[in-house]
Formats: sequence, C-alpha cells, structure tokens
Amino acid sequence: MKYEERLKAAADYILSTTENDGMDMVEETALPLKPHQVEGVSWLIQRYLLGVNVILGDEMGLGKTLQAIAFLSYLKLDRMLPGPFQLSFSVIHIVIDIVLYSVLEQNFIIPRRLLMTGTPIQNNLAELWALMHFCMPKVFGSSKQFLSTFKEAADPSSGHDETKVKEQFKTLKYVLGAFMLRRTKSMLIENGTLVLPPLSEITVLDSSF
Repeated sequence: MKYEERLKAAADYILSTTENDGMDMVEETALPLKPHQVEGVSWLIQRYLLGVNVILGDEMGLGKTLQAIAFLSYLKLDRMLPGPFQLSFSVIHIVIDIVLYSVLEQNFIIPRRLLMTGTPIQNNLAELWALMHFCMPKVFGSSKQFLSTFKEAADPSSGHDETKVKEQFKTLKYVLGAFMLRRTKSMLIENGTLVLPPLSEITVLDSSF
C-alpha cells in the first residue's frame, strides 16, 4: 500500500468508527465543563477506545488542560486505571520541532500519547510531520515519505499544478481531522457553542499630566 493510501485508510477507519459512551461519561463528571469542552473530552475518549493517539489542538484559552484532566479522570474512574498516568499516557503541553521531537521519542516511549498544543498548524510541513509522527509513528512513517508525498502543498506558490495542490490540501485536511481536534474561539462563537462576555473598556488617566 502506498504511503498516501495508508494515511487515507487509517483516517477512513477512525472517522467511520463511532463509540457511544464518551458523551454520556463526560456529562456525568463533576468538572465544570463548557459545551465545547464536553465535546472535546468525548472526542478524546472515542479516540482512546479506538487505540488512537491524538493531538488536542484547540486555540489557547479554550481549556485544553481542563479537558485533559477530565479525560484522565475517565481513565481512573471509569476504566479503573490506577496510574500514575505519566507512565502510560503522556500529556505534553508544548509545540515541538524535530530536534525536540527526537528527545521526546527517546524519553517517552509509551503506548498512549496525547499531545496538546495551541498552535498545531504551522507553515512548515516538517514540524507538522513531527507532531503527527510523535502520536502515531507507524502510521505517519518517515519525514521523507511525508514531505515527498505533500511537497506541492508545502510550497504552493512555486508554480506547482493548482489541481494537485488542492488535492494534497484536501487529503491533508482529511487525514489530520482523524488525529487532531482543532477549534478556535471564532469558530465556536460562530456555531453558538461558545459565548464570551461583552468586552469592557476602561480608560485610565495619569494624574501627573
């Protein structure tokens, strides 16, 4: 199976498989979760039950840490996993590059991984591969495979065939959607999931002037 076909097949399997107990468990938790956080924890549980390592890539300020805590609570209370969770499930709140990735790979050889980052989508495809490979190394293979497969998407302004570029972006979006949950404040406000308080403006005058 070719590399791109392998990625699509993995995404097909994940996106076509649903689990029903994730949302019910989250709704019973005592944690004060907002609607989008309930959806996020449910998504994490569904992926966990499928045996998939993922990226929680919500924009900063949307409560990734709280979602991770709720998820770990599920592992302890519902799955009866005694922990300590850092030995079986790594929660890393950083953006990694290839150099840092190699360090993480050597020090976090564990069966389950949850990567949290507020800026998962970068213009650098090598950085994107490092993130995805850290989660699912057998699926995403080598950086050479990833970069050669999506080389047109890496630099769409270099005179590449426009149709090919669009196809690669479409494939990337589809594959990433299986392994990454990425939401922004504007996206959640637009669909009514998030309501922010009205903006207050305070003018402070300096008495020395």
